[in-house]
Amino acid sequence: MEYSGLSDPAGLPLLGGILAVLLIGISPVLSLFTRKLEKQADEFALNISQNPSAFRTAMTRLVNQNLAEAEPSNWLERLTQDHPSYTQRIRLADEFEKRRSVDRG
Repeated sequence: MEYSGLSDPAGLPLLGGILAVLLIGISPVLSLFTRKLEKQADEFALNISQNPSAFRTAMTRLVNQNLAEAEPSNWLERLTQDHPSYTQRIRLADEFEKRRSVDRG
């Protein structure tokens, strides 16, 4: 069978293949962008609640409930993860708590 132009349905597998390759290529960039947004959301939650202990508890429950990997390998996280890892989120809460205690004097 011969491909005869853009309106030919025989070109759909080729289009699907091209889109799949493009998606694989941009997926790490999209994941990085989403992780940055999620980190900002975590920072916002910590600032609003002023309760890093509750944040840690919530993150621990989520990891346990979803059977998520607490610290995925670096390459796996960069290529596929769209949320910060559990350990990064706990580290963020620890840093927030340290800054808060320094600010209090």
